[in-house]
Amino acid sequence: MQSLSEIVRLARATRQMTKAEFAAEVGMAQSTLASVEYGGRPNRVTVEKLAAFLGRPVCELDPDGAARGRSGGLRAKAGDERPVAGPVEKTAATDA
Repeated sequence: MQSLSEIVRLARATRQMTKAEFAAEVGMAQSTLASVEYGGRPNRVTVEKLAAFLGRPVCELDPDGAARGRSGGLRAKAGDERPVAGPVEKTAATDA
């Protein structure tokens, strides 16, 4: 059985697309695609986008269901000082 990274690399090579082109067509960042191609662990949203683009079932690209537990999007990590949603403006309600 082929790994997700092998499936994606082969699909991109068959279409003769650059990483940037393929990522744009799938609807993801080029860095996300590169991570998948190098064996990174994609989240559920990434696997679903790839499955839809490639016309393959999600269970074929994620046979052990590992991506189901990894939701996409921004989330704060312990010790991460960066704002997740941007700065909060002070108003009379927040100054109280």
